[in-house]
Amino acid sequence: MSGGPVILNRTGHVVAIVSNRIAGIDKELDETRQYIRSIQGSGSVRIMGVDPLAVIVALTDTLDNFLMSGMGVAISVGPSSMSFRLESRRAVSEVREV
Repeated sequence: MSGGPVILNRTGHVVAIVSNRIAGIDKELDETRQYIRSIQGSGSVRIMGVDPLAVIVALTDTLDNFLMSGMGVAISVGPSSMSFRLESRRAVSEVREV
């Protein structure tokens, strides 16, 4: 999550702070959710008492809030971002987010 440390496994030192996560839903799914929200109230459909459009919006909201790809952007906490870039290339398999 944003604000979490990026730790180098080899040393146990914090090398960066996560500034953004790459996650969430794609543009098409978001547009579908927005469209459904825009037409809610224009009519209704219920299947055995369940509104399928409301379920789709709720599922999409959950995916958007909790889907994480494991990728993100981090800001170096070292003396220079260049040294971080060099170190991260050498140890890319050793870096993990906690």
